[in-house]
Amino acid sequence: MPTVTVHVVWPDGLASLPPDARARVTVEDVTVLDAPSVVVGETVVDGLTPSDEPQVEVLVGTVDPTADLVVRVHVVPGARRGEQVEKGDLVTTEAYPVLTRDHGAEVTVRPRSV
Repeated sequence: MPTVTVHVVWPDGLASLPPDARARVTVEDVTVLDAPSVVVGETVVDGLTPSDEPQVEVLVGTVDPTADLVVRVHVVPGARRGEQVEKGDLVTTEAYPVLTRDHGAEVTVRPRSV
């Protein structure tokens, strides 16, 4: 099973994160257009701080070499559960492709404040 290494870089000037910040880092198959993505790997990281930019390892299941895989990051307050994006969260807003179509297994992502 392949592993994707994700380096998270906070936005410039970020003074704080949500309380008890927790990040859900996913690798998702986005091959099928106009359809929900399929999570093929996920890691949750707790105890984030603005002074520490985490490096996260995500174990991915079997990879179809013709698939389009991207990394997504969603940072929320630690007490909140669920995947809904709310004001104050940080989310990736760009595509960060990995593993297939000549993309590597390491990526740097820059989530943005909502």
